[in-house]
Amino acid sequence: MSNKRPFKNCKWLKMWKMTDEDNETYAANGTTGILDFTKRLTTYRNGVETNSTPLYGDGVKVEDAISEGNETLELGVHHLADDERPLLYGETLNSAGASVSTGEDIPPYFCVATAAEKRNGMLNLRKWMKTVFQKHQEDVTQQENGGLAYSMPTLRGTCSQNTRMGVKSVRIEVDPRTQAGRDFIENWYANAEYIGSGMVNNCVVKQGTTALNNGDVITDSETFTFTGAAIGGTGPYTYAFYTRTAGSDTWDDRTAATGFAFSFPVATDVEFKMVATDAAGLTLSKTIRVTITPSE
Repeated sequence: MSNKRPFKNCKWLKMWKMTDEDNETYAANGTTGILDFTKRLTTYRNGVETNSTPLYGDGVKVEDAISEGNETLELGVHHLADDERPLLYGETLNSAGASVSTGEDIPPYFCVATAAEKRNGMLNLRKWMKTVFQKHQEDVTQQENGGLAYSMPTLRGTCSQNTRMGVKSVRIEVDPRTQAGRDFIENWYANAEYIGSGMVNNCVVKQGTTALNNGDVITDSETFTFTGAAIGGTGPYTYAFYTRTAGSDTWDDRTAATGFAFSFPVATDVEFKMVATDAAGLTLSKTIRVTITPSE
């Protein structure tokens, strides 16, 4: 498949950095790291790499065996901001604001999420997981009368295959006028997990009575509690809750705890993971990361 500008009535086109191979992301809910190309999109093209191998029986071709590989994604945009290049390509900025690549930087995975509005008010949602964008080279050509023409930036990326979800997730006709639809859309743009059944993990972690969001900076002076609130899928639901210090390989199980507290001598990043499981066995996890500072 190959398309140009299929994002008719494009309402959102955003991408955010994915932190690991488990398709979880911490760049959500408006925190630093989200790139918004909604108003800058000019062209779009995507395609799936396929390999066709003819199979023969007694010298006669009987069928073609077709295997699908990675998917490619190209987004033409009006311009790239200086602070977007380091995020997209793993570059850093020097003191003069110029992009510098040390050769040691690894381009991050990105999740690309879109919403196209239909005439009936419904939204068609698409999401490409684990996308790596190649560095864009601007082309400049000399024109008559000494003019210069610059090519339109095109973001070219490869979406890696994943055994659980493939390369793309599609959700057709989500109603933004209902609470369930708005909850689903919010989760679509805050989580790189696949949402195959329509189940949304609305579990929250609270410090006292205040719900925490990804990227919050808080003190360790109050008790933390979890709340399970999944919707969609097949009820009833069960919930599991975990915490760990960022960078640790081990999660601490907090499922049975009614409340728990932290105390750190210095500011420390802590991850909270909330896992919802429906009656059909579908599991959907949600992870947020906050910075906890010592109480005075």
